[in-house]
Amino acid sequence: MTPREFYIIVAEEQEVRLDQLEMQALQAFMNEKAARTEKLKLKDIYERPSAEQLAAPVKTKEEIYEAQMRQQQENEALLAQIRVEGK
Repeated sequence: MTPREFYIIVAEEQEVRLDQLEMQALQAFMNEKAARTEKLKLKDIYERPSAEQLAAPVKTKEEIYEAQMRQQQENEALLAQIRVEGK
């Protein structure tokens, strides 16, 4: 096994562990919500995505980048409006 192959395997293992932790956190959230709610229905906790939602086109990297840049510009414009006055 080459060092590169080893690095790829280690990175994949880390991703799998992070995915498992995320799934456990989601399950804990759903358990907590179920424990605190009376007359709870399944759709209140989880609603399975429809075939249309699963088949929806995924945004490209450029679209994601443009959305992030737009959000950053909006945030900067908002921060520019804030004035802090000292004593």
